[in-house]
Amino acid sequence: MKRLFVGIRISPELQSALARRQGGLEGARWVAPENFHITLFYIGEVPDDAAREAALVLSRIKAAPFTLQLGGEDFFGNRRPHALFTRIEKSESLENLALKVRHAVLPLAESKETRKFTPHITLAYLKGLAEDVVMRHLSAQPLYAPLTLQVEAFELIESHLRNEGPIYQTLAEFPLKA
Repeated sequence: MKRLFVGIRISPELQSALARRQGGLEGARWVAPENFHITLFYIGEVPDDAAREAALVLSRIKAAPFTLQLGGEDFFGNRRPHALFTRIEKSESLENLALKVRHAVLPLAESKETRKFTPHITLAYLKGLAEDVVMRHLSAQPLYAPLTLQVEAFELIESHLRNEGPIYQTLAEFPLKA
């Protein structure tokens, strides 16, 4: 069995810029910069043959490269915050790619994801932090220079879970072509 998702990796330069936004929130479990990514679709735990099939159907997706604008920080979880993230500004190209990926791999997925696609890069996982604590943290953050990400490919990624954080292994990369 393999635990899979489809995502966009973040360049080392952008990893460094985002890592500078981490810190200052006691109790947060910060994501290792090399694990920063944008999830296009979570497939879940699937047999090895489903992973091979996923790579095959994903290889048929056609899309052109595009640029993303990164926004400020926010959190998921309302009264019980569970993740701190960097927003990705609205992008028709990203939404179209995510939709193509979803349609391609949904028949193979363990979980039939029903949540609206909300593109983001997770900076930290939060457990037991009150909403007002997280809000104070966010309001104390400086204004950051706008960041961009040039998307040239997406990947089929296997997640190996460990206590000290996951290890992500690229199983296949799918270049975008104009």
